[in-house]
Amino acid sequence: MVTKKFPQYITLILAISIMSACSSNKSPYSKSYTGSSGKSKNSLPKVPARIVPGGSGDNWRYLGVTGNSALAIEINESSINKQSGNIYKYQDRKTVVNPANFAYNGTPNYYYSLSWWKINCDTKQYLTLETALYDGYGKSIKNYSFSNNSFANVASGSVAETQYNYVCNNVYRNVGY
Repeated sequence: MVTKKFPQYITLILAISIMSACSSNKSPYSKSYTGSSGKSKNSLPKVPARIVPGGSGDNWRYLGVTGNSALAIEINESSINKQSGNIYKYQDRKTVVNPANFAYNGTPNYYYSLSWWKINCDTKQYLTLETALYDGYGKSIKNYSFSNNSFANVASGSVAETQYNYVCNNVYRNVGY
């Protein structure tokens, strides 16, 4: 009878030994382990946290994607501010969701852009005031200021037309994300 229980005790002792070895910090496959110097080493690289420029609060409204699905377009609802007459100032965010379909046209490759715009609802014209470009982790790449720009016509099917419809015509304004 002892001979039948003996293999069970060995199996139990082996299982406990394996569990205690796995739970110790000596495995190079765990998040950290103690090396030969006795100091703790981190075996996994640190990845920076993703930060979405402009935040990710309820104030952002998704307006859609461009025709080639390269950019997702959002507008900051709380930034829409009447300036004078029927001219509004607002902030938008564009996210490059399909880099293969997006032409950077002389700008550095970026993941997010935040821009400030003015739009004239009476004349259907817009003006870009400034733009900031960010990488995928929200780190600033480049800032542009367009103080010498003049108003341009809103083209049919453009990002500016989507924003014009939202700001001036209240198209989808009551729909959130």
